[in-house]
Amino acid sequence: MRLGANVVGSVTVNEGKVVAIPGSALFQKDGKPAVWLVTKDGTVQLKPITVERYQGDSVVVAGGLAQGDVVVTGGAQKLLPGQKVRMMQASAG
Repeated sequence: MRLGANVVGSVTVNEGKVVAIPGSALFQKDGKPAVWLVTKDGTVQLKPITVERYQGDSVVVAGGLAQGDVVVTGGAQKLLPGQKVRMMQASAG
């Protein structure tokens, strides 16, 4: 992975449960927490979330994400709505 590259991860959420995401995925819109979601056509859209708590380098999300949502986990500060992104393959290591 190159320095400054966008990194994308996926989230599995059970209804009524919380999920932890990397702090690098957190974005703010109008002073409120949000994340960038990757849509089926490979573009990003900003999604407001509800933060339950901050835990070290992670953010525990209490609401706003659905099962199967793909969240951008790196480079979030450089994205624009509708921007096309490409998924990176994980490397075995």
